[in-house]
Amino acid sequence: LKRIVLFLKKRLYFSVFIGRFSKKRVIYTSIPKAGTNLLFNLLNEIPYYRFVIRRGIRPWLFKSQASYLKIFYNLKKGAILKGHIPFNSNFKKFISKKNNYQLILLVRDPRDVIVSIYHYIESMDKSHKSHQFFSNISSKDERINAILYGHSDYFEPLTKIYNQYIMWKNLDNCYTLKYEDLIDIKNEKLNPKIIFKKLKEILQINISDSKLINYLKDESNSHTKRTGKYGEWKNFFNAKQKKYINEELKGILIRLGYETQ
Repeated sequence: LKRIVLFLKKRLYFSVFIGRFSKKRVIYTSIPKAGTNLLFNLLNEIPYYRFVIRRGIRPWLFKSQASYLKIFYNLKKGAILKGHIPFNSNFKKFISKKNNYQLILLVRDPRDVIVSIYHYIESMDKSHKSHQFFSNISSKDERINAILYGHSDYFEPLTKIYNQYIMWKNLDNCYTLKYEDLIDIKNEKLNPKIIFKKLKEILQINISDSKLINYLKDESNSHTKRTGKYGEWKNFFNAKQKKYINEELKGILIRLGYETQ
């Protein structure tokens, strides 16, 4: 409800009215548990743009492929559609620079994603369908393996999930951001110049880096609790677990720049 009020209020801004005629159609997609709300806070404050008022898009919530694709086809200028949206080959028909679409993909180290999913299902969301499944498994190894390799009715293999999202990177109108970089910018450990310059360029906006940093720091619109950390996997997994996890995720870690070999 708070977010809906926020979205409606922003629609009254004159800049948002201008954006309806002059700005891009933006799709903001993130890998589940990749810190979606961190970038949401920044994008929500960007002038000229407005978020689509609806629950975050997830393909499994739609009864038909046609109704799912219609959401993207009908996206208006100056609107941002948010969700966990894996790549779909049918998008190529209309989601392009030519049609004024811009994709923003948020990724995160998959090893930290495993840790995040583990804690979320174990203790944060006890209504999640996988919570009872987790509760019946006493072994930490078994829980990790279920998330990593997948388990029927509960988890898809993590490599399969990542590969579905990474396919966005093949489009020339996709800009990929790392959760870790945003955290470092937020904590003033990384110079935002290059990342923000590209973001401002693709969204066709003129705004100071200091304002964008303040937007990242503002958590008043977030409904989730974030530690604002990364690399927790290093202490969460033992040496044996690190070895087989790194081996399973090797290709993805290298492609996203989390490992070099």
